[in-house]
Amino acid sequence: LLIGATTIDLDVVDFGMQGRVSGLSLSPELAGELAMEFPAQPRVFPELDIALPPIGWAGWTAVCLLAMTAVGLLIAAVLAVYDYNTSPAEGAIVVLTSIAFGAFIVVQVGVAGARHVFPLHPLPPSAAQRLRERPVMDGATKTAVTFLVLAIVGTVTAAILATYDYNVAPPTGWIIGASLLCFGIAVVTVVGSAISRHSRKS
Repeated sequence: LLIGATTIDLDVVDFGMQGRVSGLSLSPELAGELAMEFPAQPRVFPELDIALPPIGWAGWTAVCLLAMTAVGLLIAAVLAVYDYNTSPAEGAIVVLTSIAFGAFIVVQVGVAGARHVFPLHPLPPSAAQRLRERPVMDGATKTAVTFLVLAIVGTVTAAILATYDYNVAPPTGWIIGASLLCFGIAVVTVVGSAISRHSRKS
């Protein structure tokens, strides 16, 4: 037989029992005493100081190669099914993805073998790290670095002018000559500075 819903607790009315909530019966007086005896405390979460180990160039290279492999596999999968025809670029993408994964394996095995055969101790911190200051360069070093940068920029510019339209541009020769001149000035500056320091010490 089905009976309608009621707000009367039969345990209290018929048997004189105390009302229960989720299987726990507690009087208001006892709840007040417990609350006074054990006051609520704010929850304090311990601070976790987790430092990740340095990855190094080998680790970052492996991460980049694995990311390239994952992206290549995703692109190859999409090109293989999105229009129900295999794209002509599928083969090239699969080859490049395989090369990236193979390079990842070579890097991991090569680095592990090199560390096993030639164990290297960690390098000590540099003077700039120990002193917490920027390294100070003398005038000769700054001059050499400036001319080296000019030589590199000139070389890259000459390479672009010599190849971008399959014709050698007229100013390419002048740019190459200026780049060689800048490189020569940088070399002379460094060598002259080294000779000057050696003569002062002696």
